[in-house]
Amino acid sequence: MVPISRIETISEGVIDFSRVKYVTPTLRDRQKYQLQSGDILFSHINSPEHIGKTALFRSSKPLIHGINLLLLRVNQQVCHPEYLNFYLKSFAVRARFRTRCKKAVNQASLNQEDILSLDVPLPTLPDEKRIAGILENVERLRAQQREAERQAEHLFQTLLHRAFSSGL
Repeated sequence: MVPISRIETISEGVIDFSRVKYVTPTLRDRQKYQLQSGDILFSHINSPEHIGKTALFRSSKPLIHGINLLLLRVNQQVCHPEYLNFYLKSFAVRARFRTRCKKAVNQASLNQEDILSLDVPLPTLPDEKRIAGILENVERLRAQQREAERQAEHLFQTLLHRAFSSGL
């Protein structure tokens, strides 16, 4: 059994292996659909607010590309995958995709033409890596801040409980 991606796998913008399904692929299918480091999964069918979500694959664990997500595999000699992933997560690009998606009842979709028509600014590869590195640091700081806020809230609630149940 091998994990296979689905929309829920990238719902938080990262590959979440706790939100995959499992399949027993043929050797041919495994070779054809196995994700490679640097691949980007792109949500092209989803609710309008989640359309265009992406997640970058950088795991050594096997993962098969499933349905309802597009697989973007960049030429890493020209484009740094982290740079492209951050660009796709930017407010302007996400807003563009939301305005271009075809909407149905509780669902929206982007076709390949909508996605491929996106002009991606490509500085030099070293600059792409530098930009991605800066953004990764900011993302790491934001995650640390969210965790600190979660811990502070837990501590606050614990102190409130102690103060009003048995006194401090």
